[in-house]
Amino acid sequence: MKHIRTRTYHPMTQGKVERYHRSMKNLILLDNYYSPTELEARISEWGDHYNNQRYHEAIDYARRWMFKHPTPADFFRTMEDASGVDLDWFWRGWFFGTDHVDLALDDVRWFKINTQDPKQAKSIERRLANKDRVRYITNIRNTEAVKKTAVEKDQSLRDFYSDNAPLVVITPEEKKAYETYLSSLKDEEKNLLQTGDNYYEISLSNPGGLCMPVILNYEYADGTEEVKRNPVEIWRRHNDRVSKVFVCQKDLRRIVLDPFLETADVDTGNNVMSPPDEPSYFKVRKSDRQTSKNLMQKLKKNRQRSPRHVIKNKRPISRSGSLCVFRILQKAKLLDGFFRDFFVFCKKAL
Repeated sequence: MKHIRTRTYHPMTQGKVERYHRSMKNLILLDNYYSPTELEARISEWGDHYNNQRYHEAIDYARRWMFKHPTPADFFRTMEDASGVDLDWFWRGWFFGTDHVDLALDDVRWFKINTQDPKQAKSIERRLANKDRVRYITNIRNTEAVKKTAVEKDQSLRDFYSDNAPLVVITPEEKKAYETYLSSLKDEEKNLLQTGDNYYEISLSNPGGLCMPVILNYEYADGTEEVKRNPVEIWRRHNDRVSKVFVCQKDLRRIVLDPFLETADVDTGNNVMSPPDEPSYFKVRKSDRQTSKNLMQKLKKNRQRSPRHVIKNKRPISRSGSLCVFRILQKAKLLDGFFRDFFVFCKKAL
């Protein structure tokens, strides 16, 4: 189940979510479910009914403004009040602007986790090296001109690397480094390395200027399809370009933007994109806390370590300061004469 956070300081949206949860619990809690799959299917069925089939409160606009003279602003407020969603992006684009709808798929990148297993890493490097080797014109001509190499003709020319290719042999240091890396991971992190999930980064642009929800149809290599609907809030931070990453276990064959022609896209020629043939690999590393301190932290630490008797700033002596001066003079026996003269003065006065 996907967790979506609502807007802060927006009571209308918060109230809509609370009513949504209350309606869902009132219906779903009436039945018993014996597996998570059955509960998930029931929630999906109820969500389709809630979004597409139920009576919507926004239809009360006609009843609310019956025999009155509403303005466009009244219509806008009624729709937002009933839906509990901020629709400023929709009114601004469709009623007060001249932009058009033209969403485009710019790029699709394919990533997989590098498990740092030397056997797998060398296999990947060897496959990529052989793939690029076929493309070079020098290798093509050598394959055609040279039927047998010198080593194939004379076995006495074989050396150490003839039987120990760098991309085939795994050294003890590489095995030890891999074992050390595994020992530093938790069980859930080790399971993450073995999932074999595919990470696809989709880059989208908005040449038309009008923001609309992003509807994507994922076509997998096994022939199955999946439709993902992303709300218009995907353009909140940048309304001209955005990237989104999704994870799946299947290999992706093609992505189609707006497959059902729901967003009135004027140019559908840039709505289809296929991922590359080979994935890129990234390493999973545990984030370490920052141990080095900046200049401000270092100076603050040095000030805390400085001796207390050192006077750093000239400032008026407080009550505690005067008490310290009194004790210092008392220890130095400089107050004996002061007290003697003070007592003599008091005796003469009396």
